[in-house]
Amino acid sequence: WEEIQKEPIQNTLTAATILLSSSLVITLTTLTESYKYSLIKWVNEESQFDYSIINPNKLSSGLPGVPNQLLLELTKRNELEKIEPFIIQSKFLIDKNYFTLNVYPFESNDKEIYVSSNFCYLEKKCKGDTLQILTEKFGKMDFSIKGEKEHFFSERGTIMMSYHVFQKYFSHSDLNSIRLKFNPMIPKENWSIILNSILKKDFKELKILDENALKDLYLEGMNSVFSVLDSLKICAIAISLLALLTSLIYNIREKSKLIATLRAIGLNKYQLYKILFFQSLFLILIGLLLGVGNSLVLSPIVIYGINRNAFGWILDFHYPYEQIGYFLLFVPILATIVSFYPFLKAAKISLRESLNYE
Repeated sequence: WEEIQKEPIQNTLTAATILLSSSLVITLTTLTESYKYSLIKWVNEESQFDYSIINPNKLSSGLPGVPNQLLLELTKRNELEKIEPFIIQSKFLIDKNYFTLNVYPFESNDKEIYVSSNFCYLEKKCKGDTLQILTEKFGKMDFSIKGEKEHFFSERGTIMMSYHVFQKYFSHSDLNSIRLKFNPMIPKENWSIILNSILKKDFKELKILDENALKDLYLEGMNSVFSVLDSLKICAIAISLLALLTSLIYNIREKSKLIATLRAIGLNKYQLYKILFFQSLFLILIGLLLGVGNSLVLSPIVIYGINRNAFGWILDFHYPYEQIGYFLLFVPILATIVSFYPFLKAAKISLRESLNYE
C-alpha cells in the first residue's frame, strides 16, 4: 500500500487505463447484448411460422432464389394451414436514398404501406403521411402510410408493402423465402419429412429452417456485423494489461536497490511476489470498479441517445451483470498472471550490483 502511495501519478494513470478499457468493453457488450435480446424478441413476435424455405447460395448476396413455382406447388398441399411469400430488397430507392423493402401478405388497400419506427423517426414520414415511390410499371405513385412497425434490419428504415400491392406495381422472378405454418392436425414429427419430400423433386438447392434455425441465422448476421467490436474489446483489454505490466516492471527498475536491501535483510521470494501481486490486484480491481461505474452512465447514453439519433431504433436495455461477476472472479487470476514476469525480473536482481554503492 505504501508503494502504491509513493507513485500516485503513475499508478493513477495505470488504473485510468484499466478504467477506460473496462468501461469500453462493458459498454460495447451492453450494446451488442441489447441488440441480441431485442432481435430475439422481434423474431418471436413477428415469426408466427413453423418453417422458412430459403436459398442459402443466394442468401449472402440478398438476391431472390426461391422459385415462384414452389409457391404454386405448396398452395396445393392440404397439410399447410398458411403459406406466406416473402420478398426483400435491401436497396429500394426513394428520393435518392436507399431503404429496405419487405414484401409479404397482409391486409391493406391499394397504395397503402407500413413503415418501420426508425423510418418514421429519421425521415419524419409517419402514419397518415404520403410517400412517393417510383414503381416499375406505372412510374411515380403516391402511397399512404397506414402505420408504423418495429423493425431492425435497415439503418435508414424499412418499408413494408403487401404482396398483392407489390404484384400490381412491380414484377418479380423469384422469392427470397417462403414461410409456412402446418395444419395442427398433422403430427409434428411429419412436418420436416413432408417438406423434404417436396424439395427433393425439383428444388434440391433450397434449405428448410425451423424457428430456432431462423433465429440463429439472424444472430449470425448480427454477430458478423459486430465482429469488429469484439476485436476492439480484445485490443482494449490487451492495452490495459500491457500498461499494467509496464508499470510493474518500471517500479521494479526504479526500486531495484530497495528490493535488494529488503532481500538482504530477509525478504523471501514469496513476500516479494506478494508485494507485486497485491499491487497489481489493487490496480486492476480499482480500475474495473471505476470502469463499471462509468459504463453504468455511458451505456444508457449509447443505447438511448447515440443509437436512437443515428439509427432510430429503440432497444431493450440489457446490462451484462453476469459478465461483470465473471470479471470480478477473474481479477485475482489475472493479477497472478500479470505479476509473474515482474517477479522473475525482481528475483534476478543481483544483490552485489544493487548494493555496491551502499
